[in-house]
Amino acid sequence: MLIVQFSKIGTTKEIAQKIKKLTKNTLVRIELMKAYSEDYQETVDIVRDELDNNPD
Repeated sequence: MLIVQFSKIGTTKEIAQKIKKLTKNTLVRIELMKAYSEDYQETVDIVRDELDNNPD
């Protein structure tokens, strides 16, 4: 099993690390080429735009 993790604020990272420790599987972290805004609503707007314009 491969554990793939992305975390903007760290919560998912902590959970993924616990799963890795319990399962002894490989953990891969997804890193953005350009960081999202610190502003929540701006981040939501960016992600919606990305989803709308990248159908794959």
